[in-house]
Amino acid sequence: MKQKNDIYMKKIKRTIRKEKRKDFSMVLFCIFLLPYTCALLFGGTESTNRLQRISKADENGYVVLDKAYGKQKISLQEYLIGAAAASIPGDYETETIKAQVVILRTDYYANGEKKEDLEISGEQYLNWQKREILWGTNAKEYEEKFVKAVEETEGIVMYCEGSPFSPPYFRLSNGNTRGEKSTKFPWLISVSCQDDKVATEYYRENRMSKMTFFSILENEGIQYPENGKIAVYSDDYEYVKQVEIGSTKIEGETFREYFHLPSLCFSLKEEQDEIIIANRGIGHGFGFCQYSGNEMAKQGEDFLSILRFFFQNIDIQKTV
Repeated sequence: MKQKNDIYMKKIKRTIRKEKRKDFSMVLFCIFLLPYTCALLFGGTESTNRLQRISKADENGYVVLDKAYGKQKISLQEYLIGAAAASIPGDYETETIKAQVVILRTDYYANGEKKEDLEISGEQYLNWQKREILWGTNAKEYEEKFVKAVEETEGIVMYCEGSPFSPPYFRLSNGNTRGEKSTKFPWLISVSCQDDKVATEYYRENRMSKMTFFSILENEGIQYPENGKIAVYSDDYEYVKQVEIGSTKIEGETFREYFHLPSLCFSLKEEQDEIIIANRGIGHGFGFCQYSGNEMAKQGEDFLSILRFFFQNIDIQKTV
């Protein structure tokens, strides 16, 4: 039993690590960035004035961006602005963005403090040129908002049992976040996010012919099931843990990647010659739900209250 629990804990860690990198960046790319050329998006350098102004920040620390043309070292404050821009919508409330910034800073302290410079892939950070493209005519307004969110939370970090941790986040829940009763994740809790159900992005259906469905699986080395069995196994929060196609077992996150699904909360239904994949929410469901956090901010909650709602057994401290 202990071995099974350890395997499940490792799967949770892997899911959080993989999904927090791609959940919102996938949505950003599909909705905003795809129309622009790759050269414009991934080329270019930071504005000199921008880097000079940020370099005067009191908050110490650096991040190394691993880009196609080499490595680039930037200040922690500049990283937090660009990483927040890459991970949360610009039109969200300032208090929601502050919560996201504290999450990103906490992750930095958990992985990079007093060690070698923290290295990340370029896709997790948007420089000013990319932020300007993303935000369009709202670029000046949103830039000021994100800079304010970083400056007004300077040095604020979440701790659990005396240490910073890597807080997961995602865009939109299925109505609840996922919890896990484990000493390995004492900060992880399931909370109700019923406001998410009225979001325009909450429910999506992917319809395809059975031929297309099984062709995609065959491309991944999974054969058509002779017994025709298709089964989905979910956790207590209705997020998929495993899909069975005949005798082949596929992890939920792997199946999600095969079909480019927005959420791990999905179901499969056969209807005549079609397969219908119904999705609820966006993301893996662990930790900070940005949409619900933003609804709380609209109702007057500050970033501290928002963070304490989504994470339990934590202390929020100022480190500088």
